[in-house]
This record gives sequence, C-alpha cells and structure tokens, in this order.
Amino acid sequence: MTALFAIPCVAAFIYAAWRNQAVHYALIDSFPPELKDEMTAKVALHAIALRPSTPLPVQADYVNSLVAGAFAMLCFSLTLFSLGEVFGGWLALIMSLISAVLTIKSWWTYNENRSRVAARDDQEES
Repeated sequence: MTALFAIPCVAAFIYAAWRNQAVHYALIDSFPPELKDEMTAKVALHAIALRPSTPLPVQADYVNSLVAGAFAMLCFSLTLFSLGEVFGGWLALIMSLISAVLTIKSWWTYNENRSRVAARDDQEES
C-alpha cells in the first residue's frame, strides 16, 4: 500500500524539480545582476516567474511545477499515513493544502496574464 503512494510522490517530485529548473534557466538571463547568484536566483524565481513580462509558456511551466509539487506533497502525506506516522502525515497534509492554495493563486495570476496578452492581441488586430 505504501508503494502505491510513494511511487507517484517520487515521480511528481522529480517532474516538479525538472520543470522548476527549466523555468529557472529560461529566466536567469532576465534577472537583475544582484539576483544572479544561485541561491538568490532560486528565491527570486518565484517572484519573477509570474510577472506579466515573463513569456506565457514559461509561466505555464512554472504553474505546472507548482501543481506537481502540491501533488507530490499530498502523496507524501498519504505515504506517511500508510506507514502509521500520523503526526507527520497531518503535517504534510497541512503543507499540501497550503501549497494547493498558493498554486491556485498562481494559476489565477497566470490566467490574468494570459487574458492580458489575448486582449492586447485583439486590440492590435483591430
């Protein structure tokens, strides 16, 4: 039963890390010089990834990495519950819910940015 939750957890975590790294490399050139060191750039990524000036495919990859991360945390919680680690399971579940809420907020921001681009394209055509 534990493997039923652990395998998707690991797969989702690897996918989230892979997409997050792809977004990082896509945006690193647009970071200001003071944010280019590796540690600061990782923190700045979350503030820069959903700016309206960021290309929409990069924003979509960022939101996908957040979705995968929230799913990985949920699977991790279920894995802990199946192992009998009730406290850890609840803690991971709470973190998963917080992550899901933040992911939904990021998705809304992405949709607003996408709507702006669509509206701007419609104005340019007319």
